[in-house]
Amino acid sequence: GTSNLETRYGHSAALTSDGRIIVYGGQNFNGFTPSPVLIVLDTNTYKWTSPTTSGSPEPEPVTYHSADIYDKYMIIAFGNLTSTVFDPTGPTSQIYILDVDNYEWISSYTYKSPTTTTPDKPNSTSGSINSTTNTGGGDGFGSKTIGIIVAICVGSIGVCILIIAALCIGFKKFAKKKDKNLTPPQPYQPPQPPQHQYQ
Repeated sequence: GTSNLETRYGHSAALTSDGRIIVYGGQNFNGFTPSPVLIVLDTNTYKWTSPTTSGSPEPEPVTYHSADIYDKYMIIAFGNLTSTVFDPTGPTSQIYILDVDNYEWISSYTYKSPTTTTPDKPNSTSGSINSTTNTGGGDGFGSKTIGIIVAICVGSIGVCILIIAALCIGFKKFAKKKDKNLTPPQPYQPPQPPQHQYQ
């Protein structure tokens, strides 16, 4: 049931295209795996569910990990193993894939890259990702793209340096002008008693 969803932190939450927020992992306030480890909030009805998963490899409970949705798959990566009574904690380099339509853990899947036509490059093809490494695909970043990115970064840094220099020079000029306009304080003079007309 969903009446006893345990409070957690260090978990991941990813939104599916149909409006479900899939929450995985984390730890409770005692540092142990929360129960249940996978919960889902349907944002259309605002109801929590705790689906049963199948398939393998089922991930070890993790906290402070990364997770995102690609197509119909939630990809969970890295993080720290959650403490249990028998298992120690520690970092993990594992990557797990959950089919969010069937709540099934899978070991790999094949994806299709979007097809694009450019004069310098043929149409993209499909690739595959397995649960531990990226074995293909890619987005075809070339040397031109990297050159553009480097130029933008260098240009942005240069503009920031010019802005900071202009602000420093302006502040110094303002401070000098302000110092020149200051008049020395007048000595204190106590108030005089009022003068009467017939004294």
